[in-house]
Amino acid sequence: MTNLYHVFSEHLKAENPLFLNRDQQCEATYGALDSRSAQYAGALLKAGLEPGDRVAVQIEKSYENIYLYCGCLRAGLIYLPLNTAYQA
Repeated sequence: MTNLYHVFSEHLKAENPLFLNRDQQCEATYGALDSRSAQYAGALLKAGLEPGDRVAVQIEKSYENIYLYCGCLRAGLIYLPLNTAYQA
């Protein structure tokens, strides 16, 4: 079954295999996105989450956050970002 991650990953392969920072320098490759998001997807599913479950995340902006987001999409999970400025 095709989900949003698969559509997204096909577009990346066809259009641009790299993430660039503001200075147009390579920061992360498509390969890193593919492998790290697969690790997150596998870990979340192994933890007992099922497609359609929500994953609340409070994490600073980073490439790791992008990998986690794509891992959620890849596993069919709903990524629910929480503002890091809000503390308990």
